Amino acid sequence: MDFNEDLNIVKEAVERVSRTTEDLLHFSGNTTLLIKEIDINELLRNLVAEHKKHLSSQMIIETSLHKPTPLILADHEKLKEAFGNLLSNAIAATESGGTVRVSTNPFFDRVVVTIEDWGDGISPEIQQKIFDPFFTTKQSGTGLGLAIAKKNIEAHRGIIEVESELGWGTKFNITLFVQYPGRNGVV
Repeated sequence: MDFNEDLNIVKEAVERVSRTTEDLLHFSGNTTLLIKEIDINELLRNLVAEHKKHLSSQMIIETSLHKPTPLILADHEKLKEAFGNLLSNAIAATESGGTVRVSTNPFFDRVVVTIEDWGDGISPEIQQKIFDPFFTTKQSGTGLGLAIAKKNIEAHRGIIEVESELGWGTKFNITLFVQYPGRNGVV
């Protein structure tokens, strides 16, 4: 082995430890929410634009962001982190080329965000474990991305559900309830 090869191995190890430490801090960290009105469509549009910068030409991210969508009282950064983890996983599942779809479906009292991919899907046995901290099927994963997403969604009193079938891809449905100032316990 030459020096550059050794250096690359050390660099990859340091990056892996750094990523694990950062994920662990996010997961174990405080869930105090900095609540403000946010436009979920704008948040998702910006997140998709960030991810598109790093995609191969064989990967497509489609959006179907329905208007009008009610503003949500939420912590922008916590939702961005949750949706970012879900979007990164969907992209990784379809990395050989394919489509990832991000959509919103507004109702009077809630907004449902769907992030779906046409990857290999997740077996029922693994679906039961995907939100467990440190569970991963990835070679370089920390097993905290989906646990963080779930923690952040639930901190907003939201619901995250997975639908997947082997060979047919995976769909995450995230339900966030619309809370109006002075109602639903929100001031």
